[in-house]
Amino acid sequence: MRRMNRNRCVRVGLMALSAIVLLGCSAADRGTERPGEKSPGGSGPSSSATPAPLRSHDPVTRFATQEVVLPPGAVTLDGGTAWVATEDGMAAVDMATMRHVYTRPKGQRPSTAPKPGPPVVTDVRGARLAMAVMPVEVPGTGTHRARYAAELLAADANTGKQAWRVQVPLDDSTGFSEPVELKIAAVDNGIAVVVDGSDLMAIDLTTRKVLWNRTTAGVEAVISVDDGVIAAVDQGDYLEERVYGLRVRDGEQVWTHKAEEGLTILPAGPHRLLITLGIDLDAYDTKLVDIGTGHVTATPDVVTVPDLCSHDGRTTIVCGKFKAGQNGVFALDAESGKKLWELPTNDRSAPRFHSAWHGVVYTSLNSEGLMLDARTGQDRSAPLAQAPDLVNGFAGVFIRDDGTGLDGEPQAIAHRTSG
Repeated sequence: MRRMNRNRCVRVGLMALSAIVLLGCSAADRGTERPGEKSPGGSGPSSSATPAPLRSHDPVTRFATQEVVLPPGAVTLDGGTAWVATEDGMAAVDMATMRHVYTRPKGQRPSTAPKPGPPVVTDVRGARLAMAVMPVEVPGTGTHRARYAAELLAADANTGKQAWRVQVPLDDSTGFSEPVELKIAAVDNGIAVVVDGSDLMAIDLTTRKVLWNRTTAGVEAVISVDDGVIAAVDQGDYLEERVYGLRVRDGEQVWTHKAEEGLTILPAGPHRLLITLGIDLDAYDTKLVDIGTGHVTATPDVVTVPDLCSHDGRTTIVCGKFKAGQNGVFALDAESGKKLWELPTNDRSAPRFHSAWHGVVYTSLNSEGLMLDARTGQDRSAPLAQAPDLVNGFAGVFIRDDGTGLDGEPQAIAHRTSG
């Protein structure tokens, strides 16, 4: 039986706008390409329009006014493509042409199913692939009951077209539960680690066979991978959380930390975890932990218990607290773990942290976007209409949580970068 757990990835919804290619029942099994359509609001180009070339900017300080409403689902940015794991498959949205290419699972969507986690883009034996995992039901025949499976979808990251797909049968005959997390949590050396509630399984992406699986008392999250080790968190009967490392190739535990109640565990860059004991703006034990070894590498003196950490792709880790109506943000040197700065201070307010990329921290304060210098924390002078929640040199993704999305869920809007 899969145990319900907290969902730690951002998911987005969508209004039923005519400008968006919705997931319909007539889609083919293989990747289906559809051009963007011009909407009354002008959010997409007409099929005859010649799109402007997509350019990368570094650092990113401006975004184009034209917006692209993304399909509902969890989003990943890779170059000039927004990959979205929807309820019915995986969509590749080209930010240059606004075309949508879909990869569909072969199995049917169960009547009750979790929302899939964000796609993962990685290199597998020289091929760059985007992958997502979908909950599917395989109808029964005769006296045989329906079966349930996790279907792994892979698409060519350059074209968006389907590369392959494989179904991994699940032992649980009762099907899925909506709150259960189903996602590709990590990929390392050609092996994908999939989380399905309290079950972990490792899939060889070359042979597409299951290497190992492991059921725990309740996996809260597989939060990062480095040097052949995944860091995972599970929760005990008394709400204490245990952080431990599993070897990707065989699932063997290689390190563990003492279980404690009240921990916040977040990925902090490609090699570290940030483990914080405390609440809101009252942290009293903060540690950076090496994922590969489990060793504590730094104990930064910060007061913020963050909800999100982001590596800026260069030399800085930025973390922020924004839930429960309290804001706090700080930056650490990615190599040493030394604290660089923290807000609020006696004379400065703490903005709401959204993302960080290449030396720029994107935040918001009083409903307006605000950029900070990642190394110093000082305000950058350039204005910003709103802060992106995902960003790279080509595009930014903005999550609107104003109740206008499908079923009142947040809605993801993408904008090309313009400077």
